[in-house]
Amino acid sequence: MTQHIRVMQYQIVKPCNGDWSTLAKVLSYLQNATRQVLNKTIQLCWEWQGFGSDYKRKFGENAVDRELLGYSLFGFCYHQLRQEFPLIHSSNISQSIQRAVLRWNSDAPEILNGVKSVPCYKRGVGVDLHKDTVRLKRGKNNEFVVSMNLLSLIGRKEFGFKSAALDTVIKVADGRQRQIFSRVLSGEYGLGACQIVCHKRKWFLQMRYKLAVKERQLNSNHILAVRMGIERPLYIAFSHTSSRVTLNGDNVTAFRKKFMARYAGMIRQKTMQGGGNIGRGKAKRFERIESMRTKISGFQKSLNHKYSRIIVEQAVLNRCGTIQIESPNVIRRQTAFLGNWAYFDLKRKVEYKAQQLGIKVVCLKTRDYEQRCSQCGHLNAVRETSKVLSGAYARSFFCESCGLLTTVDENAVQNLTLPNKPVMSQD
Repeated sequence: MTQHIRVMQYQIVKPCNGDWSTLAKVLSYLQNATRQVLNKTIQLCWEWQGFGSDYKRKFGENAVDRELLGYSLFGFCYHQLRQEFPLIHSSNISQSIQRAVLRWNSDAPEILNGVKSVPCYKRGVGVDLHKDTVRLKRGKNNEFVVSMNLLSLIGRKEFGFKSAALDTVIKVADGRQRQIFSRVLSGEYGLGACQIVCHKRKWFLQMRYKLAVKERQLNSNHILAVRMGIERPLYIAFSHTSSRVTLNGDNVTAFRKKFMARYAGMIRQKTMQGGGNIGRGKAKRFERIESMRTKISGFQKSLNHKYSRIIVEQAVLNRCGTIQIESPNVIRRQTAFLGNWAYFDLKRKVEYKAQQLGIKVVCLKTRDYEQRCSQCGHLNAVRETSKVLSGAYARSFFCESCGLLTTVDENAVQNLTLPNKPVMSQD
C-alpha cells in the first residue's frame, strides 16, 4: 500500500458565526500576511546560506546547524517571524514557513549556479492552514461545514471573534466532492494541510487528503501508446497485445456546433463594429467574448481530466509500466480531430496521474512515426487523403515497400508502441 496526496477544491459559501464582511477582511489580511511571511522566509534562507558559506570559507568545513546555533533553518525562520506576525495562528505560520523553506531547499542549487532566480511570492498566494487547524463536520440542515482556526488569541481580539474556530459552510457541487468530504469526515481518508485561495472575488478551500492505494504489478516492457487521432480524439494501443481503445468525439463535435460558431461571430462583430459602439471601455466590450473563452477553456480542461484518467486506467489494466505520448509541439493541429486543443494541459494531467501510480511517461517529439511503415519499417511511405469525416481528414496509409494499407492513425499508434526507437527522441 502506498499513500497518495490529492486535492479537492470547495467554495466557501458563508460563515456560520459571523458576517461576510468580517470574514472577507480576515481572509484578505491573512492572504497579505502569508505573502509577507513567505517572502521574508526566503530572505532569511538567503541570509542563512550566506552564513554557511562564510563559515565554510573561514573554517574549511560545513556548519552544522544545531551544534552551532541550537536550531535548524526552519527554527531560525520561525523564531524571527513569529513575533512579527502575532495575529496569525502559530500552526498556520509554521506551515507557511515550511512551504517556503522546502522551496528554497529545492531551488537552492540552481539559484547558486545562476540557473534560477530567487523565489518571489506575489499577490494572491494561498493562505496556509495546518492540518490540525481544520476540522470537517455536518451542520444544521445537513450542511457541509469546515471549522478552521485562522487567528491567534491576539488576532481574535483584534477582529472581534469570541470562539477559536471559525465555522464556514462550503458548497458541495457534485457527488465526487460529497464522497471525498464524507470519507475524510469518517476517517477513511486522512486530512492534510489545506489552503484558502481567492479567485474572481470568491474564496475557495483547497483541501488535501491522503488515501492508501494498492501497489500495482506493472511491467516496464509493456508500453501504452497514445495518438491524437484524425478521425477520433484519441487512439490507444499496446505493445504486447493487438487490442485497441478509441475515444468517441461526439461531445467535442456537439460543443463546437454550439459554441464555436457563436464565438467566431462575436469576434467578427467586435472587429467590424462602428464608432457608435465604443466608449464603455475595452474590458466591458469584450466581456462576452472573455466569458465564452472561459467556457471553452473549462470544457477542454474538464475533458482532459476524463481523457487522462482513461489513459492511466488503461495502462494499469494492461500492466503497462510506460506511456508513450506525442509531444504537443509536433501534433498537426490542422488535421487532428481535436484541432486547436489544450494539449500541454492534457500532457501534464497524464504525467501527474501516472506518476502517482509509478508509471513512466515518455513524450516523443518527432513525426517519423507517421511516415514509417509499422510492418516493414520503410520510411517516406505514401499517405493518401480519402474523404472528410466529422470535419477532419480521414487518411489512408499505403506502404510502397510491403503494400500495407491501413489508416494513418492505426499505423502511427502502432509505431508509438515500439520501445527505444532511434528516430524517436524524448523531450
